[in-house]
Amino acid sequence: MLVAAVVAVLAYLAIVLADRRGSFWLAFLATLVPLEYVDRYFLDLPSALKWLPELALVGAGVAALVLAPPARAPLPRGPLVAALLCLLVALVSKAVNHSSPVALVVSQRGLVLFFAALLAQRAATGLYDVERRHAFLVGAGVVSAGVCFVQRVTVGRSEPDRVTGLFSLGEVVLFFHLCVIVLVLAYWVEGRRVGRWRAGLVVPWMVLSLAIGNQEAAFPYLGLVFVYFLVRARRRRVALLTTGAALGAATLLVFAALYDTQYRGESERGFTDSLFSWAYLQRYFLGERHDVYTPSGDLLRGAAVVTAYREIEGSGTTLALGRGPGATSESAIAGAGGPLAVQYPGIGRVTLSLLLGEVGFLGLLAHLGFVLVLLRPRNVAGEPAEQRLYREAILLLTVAYLVYVRLVYEPIFAWVLAGLVPLAAGVRAEPPLRPHTGPSGPSIKGPSRIHEASIDPESRPLRRSS
Repeated sequence: MLVAAVVAVLAYLAIVLADRRGSFWLAFLATLVPLEYVDRYFLDLPSALKWLPELALVGAGVAALVLAPPARAPLPRGPLVAALLCLLVALVSKAVNHSSPVALVVSQRGLVLFFAALLAQRAATGLYDVERRHAFLVGAGVVSAGVCFVQRVTVGRSEPDRVTGLFSLGEVVLFFHLCVIVLVLAYWVEGRRVGRWRAGLVVPWMVLSLAIGNQEAAFPYLGLVFVYFLVRARRRRVALLTTGAALGAATLLVFAALYDTQYRGESERGFTDSLFSWAYLQRYFLGERHDVYTPSGDLLRGAAVVTAYREIEGSGTTLALGRGPGATSESAIAGAGGPLAVQYPGIGRVTLSLLLGEVGFLGLLAHLGFVLVLLRPRNVAGEPAEQRLYREAILLLTVAYLVYVRLVYEPIFAWVLAGLVPLAAGVRAEPPLRPHTGPSGPSIKGPSRIHEASIDPESRPLRRSS
Protein backbone atom coordinates (compact mmCIF):
# COMPACT_ATOMS: atom_id res chain seq x y z
CA MET A 1 0.00 0.00 0.00
CA LEU A 2 2.81 2.40 0.83
CA VAL A 3 4.48 1.75 -2.54
CA ALA A 4 1.20 2.35 -4.40
CA ALA A 5 0.62 5.57 -2.45
CA VAL A 6 4.09 6.93 -3.24
CA VAL A 7 3.70 6.11 -6.95
CA ALA A 8 0.28 7.79 -7.02
CA VAL A 9 1.59 10.96 -5.35
CA LEU A 10 4.57 11.22 -7.72
CA ALA A 11 2.34 10.64 -10.74
CA TYR A 12 -0.09 13.32 -9.53
CA LEU A 13 2.72 15.84 -9.05
CA ALA A 14 4.08 15.13 -12.53
CA ILE A 15 0.63 15.70 -14.06
CA VAL A 16 -0.28 18.83 -12.12
CA LEU A 17 3.06 20.63 -12.00
CA ALA A 18 4.50 20.30 -15.48
CA ASP A 19 2.39 18.17 -17.82
CA ARG A 20 4.23 15.85 -20.23
CA ARG A 21 7.49 17.71 -19.83
CA GLY A 22 7.34 17.10 -16.08
CA SER A 23 6.81 13.35 -16.42
CA PHE A 24 9.78 13.14 -18.80
CA TRP A 25 12.16 15.01 -16.51
CA LEU A 26 10.95 13.26 -13.36
CA ALA A 27 11.69 9.91 -15.01
CA PHE A 28 15.05 10.97 -16.44
CA LEU A 29 16.36 12.54 -13.24
CA ALA A 30 15.16 9.53 -11.23
CA THR A 31 17.70 7.38 -13.07
CA LEU A 32 20.54 9.66 -11.90
CA VAL A 33 19.98 9.67 -8.12
CA PRO A 34 22.50 7.42 -6.28
CA LEU A 35 20.63 6.92 -3.01
CA GLU A 36 22.24 3.52 -2.46
CA TYR A 37 25.65 5.20 -2.69
CA VAL A 38 24.62 7.73 -0.05
CA ASP A 39 23.27 4.92 2.13
CA ARG A 40 26.40 2.81 1.76
CA TYR A 41 29.00 5.47 2.54
CA PHE A 42 27.39 8.43 4.30
CA LEU A 43 23.91 8.04 5.80
CA ASP A 44 21.93 5.07 7.04
CA LEU A 45 18.79 5.65 5.00
CA PRO A 46 15.49 3.89 5.70
CA SER A 47 15.02 0.87 3.47
CA ALA A 48 11.88 2.33 1.85
CA LEU A 49 13.68 5.57 0.93
CA LYS A 50 16.26 3.70 -1.14
CA TRP A 51 13.45 2.67 -3.50
CA LEU A 52 12.53 6.30 -4.20
CA PRO A 53 14.28 6.57 -7.63
CA GLU A 54 12.52 3.44 -8.88
CA LEU A 55 9.18 4.64 -7.51
CA ALA A 56 9.69 8.08 -9.07
CA LEU A 57 10.34 6.45 -12.45
CA VAL A 58 7.19 4.34 -12.15
CA GLY A 59 5.19 7.38 -11.03
CA ALA A 60 6.41 9.33 -14.05
CA GLY A 61 5.39 6.42 -16.27
CA VAL A 62 1.88 6.42 -14.79
CA ALA A 63 1.65 10.18 -15.34
CA ALA A 64 2.80 9.78 -18.92
CA LEU A 65 0.17 7.08 -19.49
CA VAL A 66 -2.52 9.52 -18.34
CA LEU A 67 -1.16 12.46 -20.30
CA ALA A 68 -0.41 10.54 -23.50
CA PRO A 69 -2.53 7.36 -23.61
CA PRO A 70 -1.67 4.59 -26.10
CA ALA A 71 -4.36 5.84 -28.48
CA ARG A 72 -2.37 9.06 -28.85
CA ALA A 73 1.14 7.58 -28.67
CA PRO A 74 0.80 3.86 -29.53
CA LEU A 75 3.36 1.44 -28.19
CA PRO A 76 5.09 -0.88 -30.68
CA ARG A 77 3.97 -4.49 -30.58
CA GLY A 78 7.42 -6.10 -30.68
CA PRO A 79 8.63 -5.09 -27.20
CA LEU A 80 5.16 -5.75 -25.75
CA VAL A 81 5.05 -9.29 -27.12
CA ALA A 82 8.64 -9.98 -26.02
CA ALA A 83 7.92 -8.68 -22.51
CA LEU A 84 4.76 -10.80 -22.27
CA LEU A 85 6.80 -13.84 -23.28
CA CYS A 86 9.32 -13.12 -20.48
CA LEU A 87 6.44 -12.73 -18.03
CA LEU A 88 4.82 -15.96 -19.22
CA VAL A 89 8.02 -17.95 -18.62
CA ALA A 90 8.29 -16.40 -15.14
CA LEU A 91 4.67 -17.35 -14.36
CA VAL A 92 5.18 -20.95 -15.45
CA SER A 93 8.41 -21.13 -13.42
CA LYS A 94 6.55 -19.75 -10.39
CA ALA A 95 3.82 -22.36 -10.75
CA VAL A 96 6.30 -25.23 -11.10
CA ASN A 97 8.55 -24.10 -8.23
CA HIS A 98 5.76 -22.75 -5.97
CA SER A 99 7.50 -19.38 -5.62
CA SER A 100 5.79 -16.64 -3.64
CA PRO A 101 3.77 -13.93 -5.45
CA VAL A 102 5.96 -11.29 -3.81
CA ALA A 103 9.08 -12.88 -5.28
CA LEU A 104 7.45 -12.89 -8.71
CA VAL A 105 6.59 -9.19 -8.53
CA VAL A 106 10.02 -8.17 -7.24
CA SER A 107 11.81 -10.29 -9.86
CA GLN A 108 9.89 -8.63 -12.71
CA ARG A 109 10.52 -5.04 -11.63
CA GLY A 110 13.00 -4.65 -14.47
CA LEU A 111 10.14 -4.90 -16.99
CA VAL A 112 8.11 -2.40 -14.95
CA LEU A 113 10.98 0.10 -15.00
CA PHE A 114 11.48 -0.43 -18.74
CA PHE A 115 7.86 0.33 -19.65
CA ALA A 116 7.73 3.27 -17.23
CA ALA A 117 10.76 4.76 -18.99
CA LEU A 118 9.25 3.96 -22.38
CA LEU A 119 5.98 5.71 -21.53
CA ALA A 120 7.77 8.79 -20.19
CA GLN A 121 9.90 9.11 -23.31
CA ARG A 122 7.05 8.56 -25.74
CA ALA A 123 4.94 11.14 -23.93
CA ALA A 124 7.67 13.66 -24.77
CA THR A 125 7.21 13.14 -28.53
CA GLY A 126 6.73 16.59 -30.04
CA LEU A 127 8.46 18.24 -27.08
CA TYR A 128 11.92 16.76 -27.51
CA ASP A 129 12.99 14.94 -30.66
CA VAL A 130 15.28 11.92 -30.57
CA GLU A 131 18.44 13.92 -31.17
CA ARG A 132 17.67 16.33 -28.36
CA ARG A 133 17.08 13.44 -25.98
CA HIS A 134 20.45 12.09 -27.05
CA ALA A 135 21.98 15.46 -26.18
CA PHE A 136 20.42 15.18 -22.70
CA LEU A 137 22.08 11.78 -22.27
CA VAL A 138 25.47 13.15 -23.25
CA GLY A 139 25.03 16.05 -20.85
CA ALA A 140 24.25 13.65 -18.01
CA GLY A 141 27.34 11.63 -18.91
CA VAL A 142 29.58 14.70 -18.86
CA VAL A 143 28.25 15.65 -15.43
CA SER A 144 28.68 12.08 -14.16
CA ALA A 145 32.29 12.07 -15.36
CA GLY A 146 32.88 15.33 -13.52
CA VAL A 147 31.49 13.77 -10.35
CA CYS A 148 33.94 10.89 -10.84
CA PHE A 149 36.87 13.32 -10.80
CA VAL A 150 35.55 15.02 -7.66
CA GLN A 151 35.08 11.65 -5.96
CA ARG A 152 38.58 10.58 -6.93
CA VAL A 153 40.29 13.53 -5.21
CA THR A 154 38.02 13.38 -2.14
CA VAL A 155 36.36 10.18 -0.91
CA GLY A 156 38.04 7.91 -3.49
CA ARG A 157 41.67 8.55 -2.63
CA SER A 158 42.02 5.43 -0.50
CA GLU A 159 38.86 3.64 -1.70
CA PRO A 160 38.64 3.73 -5.50
CA ASP A 161 35.37 1.77 -5.38
CA ARG A 162 33.72 5.01 -4.29
CA VAL A 163 34.30 6.54 -7.74
CA THR A 164 30.90 5.83 -9.27
CA GLY A 165 29.73 9.15 -10.73
CA LEU A 166 25.96 9.69 -10.56
CA PHE A 167 25.32 6.03 -9.77
CA SER A 168 25.67 3.65 -6.86
CA LEU A 169 27.88 0.99 -8.45
CA GLY A 170 31.05 1.17 -10.52
CA GLU A 171 29.70 -1.41 -12.99
CA VAL A 172 26.67 0.78 -13.68
CA VAL A 173 28.70 3.95 -14.22
CA LEU A 174 30.89 1.96 -16.61
CA PHE A 175 27.84 0.93 -18.63
CA PHE A 176 26.40 4.44 -18.81
CA HIS A 177 29.70 6.09 -19.69
CA LEU A 178 30.20 3.48 -22.41
CA CYS A 179 26.72 4.35 -23.72
CA VAL A 180 27.66 8.03 -23.91
CA ILE A 181 30.91 7.19 -25.73
CA VAL A 182 28.98 5.00 -28.17
CA LEU A 183 26.39 7.72 -28.75
CA VAL A 184 28.95 10.44 -29.48
CA LEU A 185 31.00 8.17 -31.75
CA ALA A 186 27.89 7.08 -33.67
CA TYR A 187 27.15 10.70 -34.57
CA TRP A 188 30.81 11.55 -35.17
CA VAL A 189 31.47 8.81 -37.74
CA GLU A 190 28.52 10.18 -39.70
CA GLY A 191 29.94 13.72 -39.59
CA ARG A 192 27.54 15.02 -36.97
CA ARG A 193 27.49 16.31 -33.42
CA VAL A 194 25.04 15.52 -30.63
CA GLY A 195 23.75 19.01 -29.96
CA ARG A 196 26.70 21.22 -29.08
CA TRP A 197 28.81 18.36 -27.72
CA ARG A 198 32.08 17.78 -29.58
CA ALA A 199 33.33 14.20 -29.84
CA GLY A 200 36.95 15.33 -29.53
CA LEU A 201 36.22 16.63 -26.03
CA VAL A 202 33.51 14.30 -24.76
CA VAL A 203 35.12 10.94 -25.61
CA PRO A 204 38.49 11.61 -23.88
CA TRP A 205 36.64 13.10 -20.90
CA MET A 206 34.48 9.99 -20.53
CA VAL A 207 37.38 7.57 -21.06
CA LEU A 208 39.55 9.31 -18.45
CA SER A 209 36.67 9.20 -15.97
CA LEU A 210 36.80 5.42 -16.30
CA ALA A 211 40.57 5.35 -15.99
CA ILE A 212 40.56 7.11 -12.62
CA GLY A 213 37.89 4.78 -11.23
CA ASN A 214 38.33 1.17 -10.22
CA GLN A 215 37.28 -0.02 -13.69
CA GLU A 216 39.49 -2.87 -14.89
CA ALA A 217 36.60 -4.05 -17.09
CA ALA A 218 36.77 -0.78 -19.03
CA PHE A 219 39.62 -2.16 -21.15
CA PRO A 220 37.80 -5.07 -22.83
CA TYR A 221 34.54 -3.13 -23.19
CA LEU A 222 36.22 -0.07 -24.70
CA GLY A 223 38.05 -2.41 -27.05
CA LEU A 224 34.74 -4.00 -28.03
CA VAL A 225 33.22 -0.57 -28.75
CA PHE A 226 36.07 0.56 -30.99
CA VAL A 227 36.21 -2.76 -32.83
CA TYR A 228 32.46 -2.51 -33.48
CA PHE A 229 32.82 0.95 -35.01
CA LEU A 230 35.82 -0.12 -37.09
CA VAL A 231 33.69 -2.90 -38.57
CA ARG A 232 30.37 -1.08 -38.97
CA ALA A 233 31.34 2.54 -39.66
CA ARG A 234 31.30 3.63 -43.29
CA ARG A 235 33.82 6.42 -42.86
CA ARG A 236 36.54 7.80 -40.59
CA ARG A 237 37.96 4.34 -39.89
CA VAL A 238 41.57 5.53 -39.89
CA ALA A 239 40.69 8.28 -37.42
CA LEU A 240 38.85 5.72 -35.30
CA LEU A 241 41.85 3.40 -35.27
CA THR A 242 44.31 6.10 -34.25
CA THR A 243 41.87 7.57 -31.69
CA GLY A 244 41.19 4.18 -30.15
CA ALA A 245 44.89 3.34 -29.92
CA ALA A 246 45.74 6.72 -28.38
CA LEU A 247 42.89 6.63 -25.85
CA GLY A 248 43.61 3.01 -24.97
CA ALA A 249 47.27 3.76 -24.30
CA ALA A 250 46.42 6.87 -22.27
CA THR A 251 43.83 4.97 -20.24
CA LEU A 252 46.25 2.16 -19.48
CA LEU A 253 48.97 4.59 -18.43
CA VAL A 254 46.67 6.57 -16.13
CA PHE A 255 45.12 3.45 -14.62
CA ALA A 256 48.48 1.77 -14.11
CA ALA A 257 49.99 4.87 -12.52
CA LEU A 258 47.11 5.08 -10.04
CA TYR A 259 46.83 1.41 -9.16
CA ASP A 260 50.23 -0.23 -9.56
CA THR A 261 51.14 0.76 -6.03
CA GLN A 262 47.90 -0.68 -4.68
CA TYR A 263 48.29 -3.96 -6.55
CA ARG A 264 51.95 -4.35 -5.56
CA GLY A 265 50.91 -3.88 -1.95
CA GLU A 266 48.46 -6.80 -2.26
CA SER A 267 50.65 -9.15 -4.32
CA GLU A 268 54.08 -9.43 -5.88
CA ARG A 269 52.82 -8.39 -9.29
CA GLY A 270 51.67 -4.96 -10.38
CA PHE A 271 48.42 -4.28 -12.19
CA THR A 272 49.98 -3.97 -15.64
CA ASP A 273 51.62 -7.38 -15.19
CA SER A 274 48.43 -8.98 -13.89
CA LEU A 275 46.18 -7.52 -16.59
CA PHE A 276 47.80 -9.60 -19.32
CA SER A 277 48.12 -12.75 -17.21
CA TRP A 278 45.71 -15.59 -18.01
CA ALA A 279 46.06 -16.89 -14.45
CA TYR A 280 44.99 -13.48 -13.09
CA LEU A 281 41.96 -13.28 -15.39
CA GLN A 282 40.92 -16.82 -14.50
CA ARG A 283 41.24 -16.06 -10.79
CA TYR A 284 39.32 -12.77 -11.25
CA PHE A 285 36.28 -14.49 -12.73
CA LEU A 286 36.37 -17.98 -11.21
CA GLY A 287 38.53 -17.67 -8.10
CA GLU A 288 40.95 -20.20 -6.74
CA ARG A 289 40.10 -23.88 -6.61
CA HIS A 290 38.87 -23.66 -3.02
CA ASP A 291 38.08 -19.94 -2.87
CA VAL A 292 35.31 -18.69 -5.18
CA TYR A 293 34.18 -15.81 -2.99
CA THR A 294 35.16 -12.15 -2.92
CA PRO A 295 36.51 -10.60 0.31
CA SER A 296 32.98 -9.30 0.97
CA GLY A 297 31.59 -12.84 0.88
CA ASP A 298 29.91 -12.85 -2.55
CA LEU A 299 30.50 -15.38 -5.30
CA LEU A 300 32.86 -14.27 -8.03
CA ARG A 301 31.18 -13.56 -11.36
CA GLY A 302 32.24 -16.70 -13.18
CA ALA A 303 31.63 -18.80 -10.10
CA ALA A 304 28.08 -17.38 -9.85
CA VAL A 305 27.31 -18.51 -13.41
CA VAL A 306 28.82 -21.96 -12.86
CA THR A 307 26.99 -22.39 -9.55
CA ALA A 308 23.64 -21.33 -11.04
CA TYR A 309 24.03 -23.87 -13.84
CA ARG A 310 24.94 -26.65 -11.41
CA GLU A 311 21.85 -25.87 -9.35
CA ILE A 312 19.48 -26.31 -12.31
CA GLU A 313 21.12 -29.14 -14.26
CA GLY A 314 19.63 -31.84 -12.06
CA SER A 315 16.39 -32.20 -14.06
CA GLY A 316 14.92 -31.11 -17.37
CA THR A 317 12.30 -28.99 -15.62
CA THR A 318 14.75 -26.90 -13.62
CA LEU A 319 17.09 -26.71 -16.60
CA ALA A 320 14.29 -25.20 -18.66
CA LEU A 321 12.53 -23.11 -16.00
CA GLY A 322 15.10 -22.58 -13.23
CA ARG A 323 14.39 -22.58 -9.52
CA GLY A 324 11.65 -19.97 -9.65
CA PRO A 325 11.37 -16.15 -9.78
CA GLY A 326 13.32 -14.56 -6.95
CA ALA A 327 15.43 -17.66 -6.28
CA THR A 328 18.64 -15.60 -6.48
CA SER A 329 17.19 -12.50 -4.81
CA GLU A 330 18.70 -11.13 -1.59
CA SER A 331 15.85 -8.68 -1.09
CA ALA A 332 14.92 -7.76 2.48
CA ILE A 333 11.22 -7.59 1.51
CA ALA A 334 9.24 -10.33 3.25
CA GLY A 335 8.75 -13.25 0.87
CA ALA A 336 11.04 -11.87 -1.84
CA GLY A 337 14.28 -13.58 -0.79
CA GLY A 338 15.35 -16.75 -2.56
CA PRO A 339 16.81 -20.08 -1.42
CA LEU A 340 19.80 -19.90 -3.76
CA ALA A 341 20.75 -16.48 -2.40
CA VAL A 342 20.75 -17.85 1.14
CA GLN A 343 22.96 -20.79 0.18
CA TYR A 344 25.23 -18.89 -2.23
CA PRO A 345 25.52 -15.15 -1.45
CA GLY A 346 25.98 -13.09 -4.61
CA ILE A 347 24.70 -15.76 -6.99
CA GLY A 348 22.42 -13.20 -8.64
CA ARG A 349 25.10 -10.55 -9.17
CA VAL A 350 25.42 -11.43 -12.89
CA THR A 351 22.52 -11.28 -15.34
CA LEU A 352 23.37 -14.69 -16.79
CA SER A 353 23.45 -16.40 -13.38
CA LEU A 354 20.26 -14.61 -12.32
CA LEU A 355 18.34 -15.75 -15.41
CA LEU A 356 19.63 -19.32 -15.26
CA GLY A 357 18.94 -19.65 -11.55
CA GLU A 358 15.44 -18.14 -11.65
CA VAL A 359 13.90 -18.93 -15.05
CA GLY A 360 16.36 -21.36 -16.66
CA PHE A 361 17.27 -21.54 -20.31
CA LEU A 362 13.74 -20.67 -21.47
CA GLY A 363 13.93 -17.42 -19.51
CA LEU A 364 17.38 -16.73 -20.92
CA LEU A 365 16.10 -17.28 -24.46
CA ALA A 366 13.11 -15.00 -23.78
CA HIS A 367 15.49 -12.30 -22.52
CA LEU A 368 17.65 -12.63 -25.64
CA GLY A 369 14.49 -12.51 -27.74
CA PHE A 370 13.63 -9.19 -26.15
CA VAL A 371 17.04 -7.87 -27.21
CA LEU A 372 16.60 -9.34 -30.70
CA VAL A 373 13.31 -7.46 -31.11
CA LEU A 374 15.21 -4.19 -30.63
CA LEU A 375 18.11 -5.32 -32.81
CA ARG A 376 15.96 -6.24 -35.82
CA PRO A 377 12.99 -3.88 -35.65
CA ARG A 378 10.33 -3.26 -38.27
CA ASN A 379 9.55 -0.04 -40.12
CA VAL A 380 12.98 1.57 -39.90
CA ALA A 381 13.52 2.34 -43.57
CA GLY A 382 14.13 6.01 -42.79
CA GLU A 383 16.28 5.49 -39.70
CA PRO A 384 19.37 7.74 -39.75
CA ALA A 385 22.68 5.90 -39.90
CA GLU A 386 23.93 7.35 -36.60
CA GLN A 387 20.85 6.09 -34.75
CA ARG A 388 21.25 2.62 -36.27
CA LEU A 389 24.90 2.50 -35.17
CA TYR A 390 23.96 3.62 -31.67
CA ARG A 391 21.15 1.09 -31.36
CA GLU A 392 23.30 -1.84 -32.50
CA ALA A 393 26.25 -0.88 -30.29
CA ILE A 394 24.06 -0.53 -27.17
CA LEU A 395 22.51 -3.94 -27.73
CA LEU A 396 25.97 -5.42 -28.27
CA LEU A 397 27.01 -3.99 -24.90
CA THR A 398 23.82 -5.36 -23.35
CA VAL A 399 24.64 -8.90 -24.49
CA ALA A 400 28.30 -8.51 -23.48
CA TYR A 401 27.19 -7.40 -20.01
CA LEU A 402 25.31 -10.68 -19.46
CA VAL A 403 28.49 -12.19 -17.99
CA TYR A 404 29.64 -9.13 -16.06
CA VAL A 405 26.97 -7.67 -13.81
CA ARG A 406 23.21 -7.59 -13.21
CA LEU A 407 21.79 -4.60 -15.07
CA VAL A 408 18.16 -5.60 -15.49
CA TYR A 409 17.04 -3.84 -12.29
CA GLU A 410 18.92 -0.57 -12.87
CA PRO A 411 16.78 2.49 -13.76
CA ILE A 412 19.42 3.90 -16.14
CA PHE A 413 19.53 0.59 -18.02
CA ALA A 414 15.75 0.74 -18.43
CA TRP A 415 16.00 4.34 -19.66
CA VAL A 416 18.71 3.59 -22.23
CA LEU A 417 16.93 0.52 -23.60
CA ALA A 418 13.58 2.31 -23.70
CA GLY A 419 15.24 5.08 -25.69
CA LEU A 420 15.95 2.54 -28.43
CA VAL A 421 12.31 1.61 -28.89
CA PRO A 422 11.21 4.81 -30.70
CA LEU A 423 14.17 4.26 -33.01
CA ALA A 424 13.27 0.62 -33.47
CA ALA A 425 9.66 1.50 -34.20
CA GLY A 426 10.61 4.17 -36.68
CA VAL A 427 9.13 6.96 -34.54
CA ARG A 428 10.76 10.27 -35.31
CA ALA A 429 10.00 13.80 -34.27
CA GLU A 430 7.91 15.97 -36.55
CA PRO A 431 9.98 17.76 -39.22
CA PRO A 432 11.02 21.25 -38.12
CA LEU A 433 8.96 24.13 -39.33
CA ARG A 434 10.58 26.00 -42.17
CA PRO A 435 10.03 29.55 -43.39
CA HIS A 436 8.21 29.91 -46.69
CA THR A 437 7.68 33.09 -48.63
CA GLY A 438 4.23 33.25 -50.17
CA PRO A 439 2.21 35.95 -51.89
CA SER A 440 1.31 37.52 -48.58
CA GLY A 441 4.82 37.52 -47.18
CA PRO A 442 6.76 35.18 -44.94
CA SER A 443 4.78 32.35 -43.40
CA ILE A 444 5.42 29.04 -41.74
CA LYS A 445 4.91 25.83 -43.66
CA GLY A 446 5.26 22.45 -42.01
CA PRO A 447 3.67 19.06 -41.80
CA SER A 448 -0.08 18.79 -41.85
CA ARG A 449 -0.16 17.22 -38.36
CA ILE A 450 1.75 19.35 -35.86
CA HIS A 451 1.86 18.79 -32.13
CA GLU A 452 1.10 21.82 -30.06
CA ALA A 453 4.63 21.89 -28.70
CA SER A 454 6.31 21.60 -32.11
CA ILE A 455 6.90 25.34 -32.24
CA ASP A 456 8.79 25.22 -28.96
CA PRO A 457 12.26 26.70 -29.59
CA GLU A 458 13.76 23.64 -27.89
CA SER A 459 12.63 21.44 -30.79
CA ARG A 460 14.91 23.07 -33.34
CA PRO A 461 17.05 20.64 -35.37
CA LEU A 462 20.58 19.96 -34.19
CA ARG A 463 23.44 21.26 -36.29
CA ARG A 464 25.83 19.17 -38.27
CA SER A 465 29.48 19.52 -37.37
CA SER A 466 31.75 21.27 -39.77
